[in-house]
Amino acid sequence: MALNINGTTGISGVDGSVSAPALQGTDSNTGINFASDTVNINTGGATRVIVDSSGNLRAGTITDSSGSNSSTTAQIAQGRAKAWITISSTTTILDSFNVSALSDNGAGDFNVTFDTDFANDDYCASTMAAQGDNCAFSCVDSSQAVGSCRVITRTDRTSGKTDFTIAHVIFFGDQ
Repeated sequence: MALNINGTTGISGVDGSVSAPALQGTDSNTGINFASDTVNINTGGATRVIVDSSGNLRAGTITDSSGSNSSTTAQIAQGRAKAWITISSTTTILDSFNVSALSDNGAGDFNVTFDTDFANDDYCASTMAAQGDNCAFSCVDSSQAVGSCRVITRTDRTSGKTDFTIAHVIFFGDQ
């Protein structure tokens, strides 16, 4: 098929494959080819990056500009916090990610509700609370659910529930 360049419709008739990309430089197996509703970037005769018709960018590894710090997409998906919240006196959300609501169940007792549920209730939650220079004992209630988590703050393990000036909770797990 002939290559057509038109100021209205763009470039058409561009065909190619991984081993012989349609657009290439001096390396015959490195370049760009177009598949069914995808644009593929190829190096060394293999497709390395795909942009699909939904606008998704698919790649195996993400690396910083120096090339020395990298993560696979699976590491990013599994290792990043899926939700977190910073609250003041268990009633005010100061900042959050993937949290839709905060409910106060009384002194030192609150529920965090997620925007996106976890895949199961086996996610990891880490807590910290403080009142001035005093750190609190804070914990996740054993009844955590896929869509919410109950958090308790106390001055120590055996004292009654107590509100603190600030509390932080971070969640890791599958969603």
